Amino acid sequence: MYACCRAEGASETVIYKVEVPANRYDLLCMEGLVMGLLIFQQKCSAPVFRRVIPDNMLEVYTRPATADVRPFVIGAVLRGITMTPDRYQSFIDLQVVCHLFVDVINVSMLRFHSVL
Repeated sequence: MYACCRAEGASETVIYKVEVPANRYDLLCMEGLVMGLLIFQQKCSAPVFRRVIPDNMLEVYTRPATADVRPFVIGAVLRGITMTPDRYQSFIDLQVVCHLFVDVINVSMLRFHSVL
């Protein structure tokens, strides 16, 4: 066994490197990573998402000039969520990470808008 040697003045902080597969955007935020680990360890079950047809359907529109640049627009509404400052910051952090890494595959915009 090798003796562990620490350089003089080295930090005591342990840093973990997590490689995220290209198709697992849910693992790019802390909540998604923790959920993924708990599911892997069989400490909780995978979430089940369902499509709900609401009473007040929202629509997403794009201008013709924008359609030339971004021919596809996708919208999603998350209902029943209390957006606390911590959750909002986590969402913004995820948005930044997605822009840094997901934009490589031409995902041009990811934005949070309150529809309250």
